[in-house]
Amino acid sequence: MDKLQIDYDHFSFIGRESKITGTIEINGTCHLYCQIQGNILIGSNADLFIEEGAKIEGNIQGHDIDIYGEVRGNIHSTGKVSFYSTAVFSGELETKELSISPGAKLEMKAQTKKTL
Repeated sequence: MDKLQIDYDHFSFIGRESKITGTIEINGTCHLYCQIQGNILIGSNADLFIEEGAKIEGNIQGHDIDIYGEVRGNIHSTGKVSFYSTAVFSGELETKELSISPGAKLEMKAQTKKTL
């Protein structure tokens, strides 16, 4: 059986009871279960997972972004944005690729472009 390999130098996890105010910059893959009031900047080609129960109020800039939680703000992605059935989003979206699962609650102005 293969073991999950995680590069801990490039991995972040912020738990449910955490609350962050202000702009945060993250390098490497990140899983957010917390509440954030402020902007999120993700390093190039890193993945961001906004997990179910997370609440983000602010803008997000990054590469691939998977949303299971709630985001109120604008998203600028150089890769793919995926909204899953538990996602709630309100804002503007600009991305190369977009995926929406049934059940996601979205109120947005969206635009996809070949290159960003």
